[in-house]
Amino acid sequence: MEPVTVLEHLCIGNLSNVCDAMCLKKHHIQSIMTVDVKPLSVESCLYKQIPILDLANEDLITHLEDALKWIDQSRLNNKTAIVHCNAGQSRSAAVVIAYLMWKLRMGYEDSFRYLKKLKPDIMPNEGFVEQLKLFEFMDCQVDRKCKAYSRYQLERIGQVMANGHMIREDVQTSLQDVASTTEEGFSYKCKKCRKLLFTEGNLISHDRGIGQSAFSKPWDKQVTTFETECKSSIFIEPMKWMERLELHELTGKINCVKCSAKIGSWSWAGERCSCGTWVTPAFHMDSKKIDRAVIVAARPSPSISNS
Repeated sequence: MEPVTVLEHLCIGNLSNVCDAMCLKKHHIQSIMTVDVKPLSVESCLYKQIPILDLANEDLITHLEDALKWIDQSRLNNKTAIVHCNAGQSRSAAVVIAYLMWKLRMGYEDSFRYLKKLKPDIMPNEGFVEQLKLFEFMDCQVDRKCKAYSRYQLERIGQVMANGHMIREDVQTSLQDVASTTEEGFSYKCKKCRKLLFTEGNLISHDRGIGQSAFSKPWDKQVTTFETECKSSIFIEPMKWMERLELHELTGKINCVKCSAKIGSWSWAGERCSCGTWVTPAFHMDSKKIDRAVIVAARPSPSISNS
């Protein structure tokens, strides 16, 4: 199969295309992006590698900014770029869809349909699709401060850890500060020593009793609603005050950072909530060991006029 032209100076193809010198010459290709863990030996073209496998838990989204800017620079220099993986169906398709979203300000669905019309065999895996929808939710940028991004990374780490792999650096970067709030909400303190541990902004919600589940995804159209949200258990983000715990282990107990009272547990592989939903990963706080208090937003003092 020949490479497919997506836009001016942008093609999508497979491994055979980029290994064929006559094919590269025919399509005037001067830049090659490999979306695979196996690099190519390239001499006559500009070259870029995105080292990922075609697996749902592969972290594509953190590579996107660099990849899209590289493609764009090649096109601006009037050099035709080809984005390829092994079959030209999943990894390369995901990157090209992301480029269409970013460059043409198109949503995921429109970008997918645009490319599918040109290349009917594309089928990015479900993990890549989820990441592209998150990319759209973040206005086609990778906002590492975005809560949705943090929770996506947390879910990904949980999946990797549950499969028996340890990623200490990612675990460390997933730890969150106690969320501040300028509006009324709830704070949660250790019942024994009254230490503030987390606030409503650190809670992670899930739907009641829907079976295998991860966290509610704000970039998914089928989001958790107040009517379906579970209220029976407290699951939170991993917090920075937990860094003294052995969080690189698959499971463990959570102790108060101040008085060391046992206040919960974690499992990167997940656990079943009392509502029936399996939550992965699970940082589960014992509601009997935690006090909840209303946060009253500070109101500006009334001004005093000197009349």
